[in-house]
Amino acid sequence: MLITKRVLDALQEQATCASFARFLRPDPDQVDSGYLYYRLQSAYRAGVMESFQVQHTGVARFQYTTFASTYQIDLPPLPTQRAIAEVLGALDDKIAANVRLQDSSRALRAASLGWALGRGSVSVPIGEATALLGRGKAPKYTETYGGVWAINQKCVRGGVVSVEQARLAEAMKEPQLQVGDTLVNSTGQGTLGRVGVWREDVGAFPDSHVTLVRFDPGKVDPWVGAEAVLAAESAIEALGEGSTGQTELSRKALTELQIELPAAGLHGGLGERLRQLHLREHQAANESRHLVTLRDTLLPHLMSGRLTVREAEKQVEAAL
Repeated sequence: MLITKRVLDALQEQATCASFARFLRPDPDQVDSGYLYYRLQSAYRAGVMESFQVQHTGVARFQYTTFASTYQIDLPPLPTQRAIAEVLGALDDKIAANVRLQDSSRALRAASLGWALGRGSVSVPIGEATALLGRGKAPKYTETYGGVWAINQKCVRGGVVSVEQARLAEAMKEPQLQVGDTLVNSTGQGTLGRVGVWREDVGAFPDSHVTLVRFDPGKVDPWVGAEAVLAAESAIEALGEGSTGQTELSRKALTELQIELPAAGLHGGLGERLRQLHLREHQAANESRHLVTLRDTLLPHLMSGRLTVREAEKQVEAAL
């Protein structure tokens, strides 16, 4: 981790390094701090850092003294170091800006629903507002062309559903996911109750550990319903039944859960506003994924000298 002014400002208090970490303070006459950060990131991704790890009684430990005395790095002239750090830092800055955009958009979605509920609300069991509510099917995984994404518990996090942790499986007849569907993790300690909204336009279905909630648009706008379920996430977590590590969310419990919806006639353009905010977040998340891939591709080539800074700058400019 690179400690920047933004990091320190976000902490709002003085900070120090905990005992499970080491901090390095570079000599500015020899090395640019950003360059050192990316240099060590490159070594980590290449598996170099793992060679300095030992493990006793289940606890892994990094041999810092050996690392500090034996690991060597090439140091190009300081202007070159700064140029490398700047071109990679431009990508990280844009990724960080996208994260802030997504955070502010999520806050705006929650505030928009709260404003609508403040004008008048009704408490409705989820089952009365949905066209479809039920667990997915156990997937048959495949690596062949034509597979669709099987969405598992790892995919549902932070209010959204990502395919990054999904696996390809043979297509199921039902249920295929539609943009605007709400997914709820329904098994497992620590994962049960997590809610996410499906925003991908690709073939996918939930596996047997995930419940699909599809709102009936004749009764409630799907985006409004999804936001109401997100607001009830902590209540859903409390519905788990069973022993530690084997908790389950029953269909009956989720069907009967009361969610707060704006009163009839007060939805207005709320659903469309929420949809647009979700779309903005989704675009930012997709852009960040592409930028991360570009950064991680450029990193080893810049560090090895196989790619010049100018060549990297052209690729970054095209991406941004």
